[in-house]
Formats: sequence, C-alpha cells, structure tokens
Amino acid sequence: DGFIVLTDGGGIWKNFGKPDAKEMALVTPEYLLGTKAGKNFPGSMGPKIEAAIKFVQESSNPNAWAAIGDLRDAAKIMSNNEGTIVRHSNVPGGVVWRDAAIENPSQGE
Repeated sequence: DGFIVLTDGGGIWKNFGKPDAKEMALVTPEYLLGTKAGKNFPGSMGPKIEAAIKFVQESSNPNAWAAIGDLRDAAKIMSNNEGTIVRHSNVPGGVVWRDAAIENPSQGE
C-alpha cells in the first residue's frame, strides 16, 4: 500500500530555511512521533506529515509507505531521489538524511 502527498515545498526537513537544514530521505512513523513532526510540526506540513504517519500506522500491510514531496519531483519521489518516504522497515536509526551539500549546493547562500 502506498500514499503520496504532493506539495509545493518538498519533503520533510529539519531546520527548514536555516543554514543547517537537512531533508529526511527515509523516516519511520515512530521517529516522527518522537520529534516535533506530526501535529506539532510548524506550518502547513503538520497535517501532511500527520496523514502520512496515520496511513503507515493504520495499514494492514507491514510494507505500507507514504511519500511527501514536491509536485515537480513526482517521478524522483517514487525512486527516493527526492522528497521523504515514511515507512516502518529498513530505516537505520529511524531516519536517513539526504546529503544537502550534494543535493542542494546553493543551500545557505
């Protein structure tokens, strides 16, 4: 089972808009619930993250996933080259970060 949320702002970021910002490539619902994501995430991303968490947690399929990313990156989201995928399994430490220096070379300028 899969659920895709297409936005105008990309995936789930830590410290979005700051010099140390980094995007989550993969993340578990448990990690998100243990951070300020979900209901407490600022702005319009909160309901999107909450919906992704709920979908993965409530699916009867243990391999269920949800993806959040920019509308322009839909194909890249499916291959996990952009955006964030929320799933239960194969996420070391609960979160895998993208290398912002490689993927966003102008970040922080």
